Amino acid sequence: MRKAEEGRKRRFGISIPEALAKDLDRLAEAFSTDRSRLVNQAIRAFVQEHRHHLAPHECLGLFVVVALSGRSRMVDLLEDFRDVIQGYNHLHARGYCIEIVVVSGHSERIKALHTALLEAEGCSVRYVPLAHESCR
Repeated sequence: MRKAEEGRKRRFGISIPEALAKDLDRLAEAFSTDRSRLVNQAIRAFVQEHRHHLAPHECLGLFVVVALSGRSRMVDLLEDFRDVIQGYNHLHARGYCIEIVVVSGHSERIKALHTALLEAEGCSVRYVPLAHESCR
């Protein structure tokens, strides 16, 4: 983002559930900031994490996947996408399986893996792009 664009603000309204709004207010108070700044930070992180889906490219990144032990079909997914999976680490903590998966390949395959992980029941998924124009 260019410096001139960073300074300009655009105002818009959103509707969120009451419970989420209360959580946001509590976080703003805990961090001694305001809701707008927290929402700005959250949107910036979301865009950074997902903007690589906008144009086909070769990418490098990692997935962090958390699921209840014994409830994940992670092994099947890893096998289905071994063409883009460079390596992974499987950990257990407090009844959860935690997978850290390093991926490299065409963005369409990475996106397909991301979609499959998001659709897996009981999984929490986070993708972190490591190398792409949007990371620079």
